[in-house]
Amino acid sequence: HKAEQLLRNWNKKLEALDCLGGVCKHCGYSNPKALQFDHVYDDGRSRGNTDRGYSFYKSVLEGRAGHIQVLCANCNWIKEHERRRARAFSEAE
Repeated sequence: HKAEQLLRNWNKKLEALDCLGGVCKHCGYSNPKALQFDHVYDDGRSRGNTDRGYSFYKSVLEGRAGHIQVLCANCNWIKEHERRRARAFSEAE
C-alpha cells in the first residue's frame, strides 16, 4: 500500500511539473528528482496555502496554488539565500 501511495504522489508531481513547463525557470535543469515548486512572490504561507504532497500537486493542476514556478533545488536555494540576505540588509538599515 505504501509503495502505491508513493508512486501515486510521484506521478501527480510529474503531472504538476509538466503543467508548469517541466524545467527550472532559471537554468533549464530538467531532472524531476531535483525540481521543486516555488511560490514566485514568497507568499505561500501568507496566502494560507497548507496543501502538501498529492493535495498540493492537485491544486497546481487545478490552478488553485497561486503564483507557482518550477525551480531546481540549486536555484531555489539561491533564491532563498538572496531573499534572506535582502531581508537582513533591510532590517539593518
